[in-house]
Amino acid sequence: MQVARAFLRVLLGAPRSRPLLAIVEDLHLVDPESLGVLRLLAPEEAEPALSIVGTGRPEALDDARDLGGAVLELPPLAPSDMRALAQRICPAGTPDEVLERVVARADGVAFVLEELARSVAASAAGVDLPPSVESAIHARLGQLSRPAKEVAEALSLLGEQVELDLLRDVAGVEAHRLARLLSELERFAFVRTHGRRRTGFRHHILAEACANTIPRQRRAALHRAALAALEARPRDLPGRRLRLATHAEGAGDDARALSYLWEAAAQARGTSAAASLNLIFDRAVALIDRLGAAAAKTYVDFVLMAFPSMLLLGEFAKMRTHLPKVMALARAQQRPDKVSNSLSQLGMLCWFEGRYEEGRAATEEGRRIARELDLPALVYSNQLMLANVLHGMGRLDEALAELAGLQALLGGELAATRWGAPAIPLSTTLSFVGWIKADTEDLEGALDHARRGLEIARGQRDPYAEIMARNALGRAFLQMGRHEEAVRCLQVAWDLAETHGYDATKANLAGHMASALARLGRAEEGAALAEGCLARRLHLRTGRMENVLLLAGYAEAVARGGDVARGLALLDEALAIASAIDNPALLANGLELRARLRAGRDPNDPRAAADRAAAAGQRRRIVGAKATLADLA
Repeated sequence: MQVARAFLRVLLGAPRSRPLLAIVEDLHLVDPESLGVLRLLAPEEAEPALSIVGTGRPEALDDARDLGGAVLELPPLAPSDMRALAQRICPAGTPDEVLERVVARADGVAFVLEELARSVAASAAGVDLPPSVESAIHARLGQLSRPAKEVAEALSLLGEQVELDLLRDVAGVEAHRLARLLSELERFAFVRTHGRRRTGFRHHILAEACANTIPRQRRAALHRAALAALEARPRDLPGRRLRLATHAEGAGDDARALSYLWEAAAQARGTSAAASLNLIFDRAVALIDRLGAAAAKTYVDFVLMAFPSMLLLGEFAKMRTHLPKVMALARAQQRPDKVSNSLSQLGMLCWFEGRYEEGRAATEEGRRIARELDLPALVYSNQLMLANVLHGMGRLDEALAELAGLQALLGGELAATRWGAPAIPLSTTLSFVGWIKADTEDLEGALDHARRGLEIARGQRDPYAEIMARNALGRAFLQMGRHEEAVRCLQVAWDLAETHGYDATKANLAGHMASALARLGRAEEGAALAEGCLARRLHLRTGRMENVLLLAGYAEAVARGGDVARGLALLDEALAIASAIDNPALLANGLELRARLRAGRDPNDPRAAADRAAAAGQRRRIVGAKATLADLA
């Protein structure tokens, strides 16, 4: 979130009297959460108060497209332009055949042309070209004094923009001598300064080429020096833990690197930087694989710490492979607290995937263990998932009773506790009460609980808790026919999900927003929102219930937009999923919607009456639900 915070500080301090232009250089270096903020701020108006211009390497193309607006992909320079450039920067008198070889070898890339031109200038005969741009860079490195090359080597391992005092310590040179050596590197066009305190290579290819020349033993020694230098610096240095992990790994100390990644992961989770946590998790798993049995306990801890956040990001396939291993290891290690934790995570996965009976058994066992250990955090995590799977089974009274027990548990001093959960427990509990009550007659109670959850989430600045509260609140508004309020409420939740990369909730939000927009006469907008979800394959990064809600909302928007036949086909897909997971509430809602769509096309269609009868049968399976959903009409 470092770039995001700096960007927002500048933006909030800028004058409001005139339009603003924000220039973001090197999108490929921006962290995931900051990219989310840029997406949220990206202008949509014809004459926006804020315009954003970004640059980046090809790997940032998808991020640039996500920002909206125009994306210009710069093609290689035309041969005629490259030839004109070569004539300007190659030494006077360079033979035409050499210029042509330079232009052909550069292949339309100005940076490569520049490096080859320097090789031509350095060649005694003026005709020898290196076989590659890296060879050209290596040749220039060979012309440096030994001390300057050693500084370049240290710099190549330290990052994009490096603090001068850090470079001084790692390279082992005094400040005045470092200044002279950096001047030499500037003369050879390797580096450029960034203000008075930082320096860096002019291009990442230069840094990579330089790093590739460092012998293994010297590389490890430089990483050890960087590790010691960073450990001696303030603990609030931006990106400190990840940099420490990088240098510990480079020094060959995988256990130490893993320890720093654990600290970085805990920090990312604590600041709701789930997308960054995802990247850290992948690095940690690679280290754990190398460490083997020595890291088995850390593997269990890492997976369980990251699991909820990973699911919220939509990383179901990734985490599904880890959980069975972790459960087996936790039992083998005789760590009952980890067993309880893994059972709660299994309950969450089962809830998303519609495996309700398996989820119920897992969370009941996990809660029993947690109670025996007197660990309220694990009681909470298991009982919350138990309530959710009971709701999926149609046992609403039992689900609400479990949530009422959690409200009692989370009273008093525990009201603001986090317990390492992805969202504030009390806010989460209240929001789920609101969600479930929307399937009962108590819609005012649904609104009340969702609003209380939202108040806590906003007060604690917890983005995922706010998303859940707004989702429950928007659903209640939708059930009550307050569609404008539903759209406004859900739009904020959608923006937060986009900012933080919470893919698992987007299908759910899009489905409800599509329904609300359709009922407001904005069916095309609703359909476009659902289609955007499907085009981005977000339906593959969430649970089956969420897919039912997405397809049902999409179906309603398409049907209200005039294509009833296609709307019914989409609704059939939604009902097939609801039937596969045997969720009576989803089945009842979908059947009632299909009955309305069929009756709207043909009031005498006997299939509409059959759908209403089937919906009533599903309602009878639901303990504690209202008899009909006529208010959805």
